[in-house]
Amino acid sequence: MLVAAASSSPASTAEPIVAACGLIVAALALVTSFYFGWLQRKHFRLSSKPMLDIEVGCVDTVLGLNNEGVGPATLERFIAAIDGEEIDLLSASGIDKFVNRLLSGATTFPDMRMRGLLKGSVIAAGGTARMVYSEEPLPTDHRDRILQNFQRVRLTAEYRCIYDCKFEATSAGFG
Repeated sequence: MLVAAASSSPASTAEPIVAACGLIVAALALVTSFYFGWLQRKHFRLSSKPMLDIEVGCVDTVLGLNNEGVGPATLERFIAAIDGEEIDLLSASGIDKFVNRLLSGATTFPDMRMRGLLKGSVIAAGGTARMVYSEEPLPTDHRDRILQNFQRVRLTAEYRCIYDCKFEATSAGFG
């Protein structure tokens, strides 16, 4: 009779309840840990996100890239589509061809500087890469020609952040 009384004591019925509560607390701690790990990873990715802005103009800087984000941008591809033709702006011949298309119809060519970027070039946070520019303001007839020809241009820059996430910036000229 003593053995039967010992097995039905209140302490022996509470052990499974305590064990179940401990299991629930451990499971909630694990879920919370995974959630906050995911949240921290998302925060780190957003806090280093680059945001490229394609700068187009006709006074002194004709074409440039600005990184308005908080992390560096690694260029993968930079394309100008003019009248259905794609021009690779990450090559010297592509930059030349782009400038010639922008100035098509002009009788003279202004003194312009061209700075090429390559695939894998990095633009730092807050940094600017002027690709086609002039040290002096361009003459009015060239400005008008560039404005007119930029109406037919669509620019697309593909770039990555330090976490290898892919982004794209586009610009449709002045239109």
